[in-house]
Amino acid sequence: ATQVSRNLSARDQRNNVAVRTYATSLIARLPQGSLLLTKGDLTVYPSRYVQACLGLRPDVTVMDQEVMGYDWYIPRARERFSNVTFPPGERLRPRGKPGRCVIPGEILGTCAKHAG
Repeated sequence: ATQVSRNLSARDQRNNVAVRTYATSLIARLPQGSLLLTKGDLTVYPSRYVQACLGLRPDVTVMDQEVMGYDWYIPRARERFSNVTFPPGERLRPRGKPGRCVIPGEILGTCAKHAG
């Protein structure tokens, strides 16, 4: 308790809005109904936070490319993101480390085509 009381004011981050500002600026100017393909936690979680907690841009679909190579992701994403058309199959073909997915440009249009 003593360490906390001594160091709290120097370490207090409750007014640090850098991540919220980053995520807000990331999705604020996207066109209506956009699909935002993120790459990893530093982008996906702040983006989802400003949508779910602050109510910003619910029209933007946020999908994380890092998990697209896992067997469980595509079936769940098909249910959750009905406005996105995925290529046939249960997972996107990963490249590199197991579970990682790099989307080649030629299938990006098919993978992330918005309906309507």
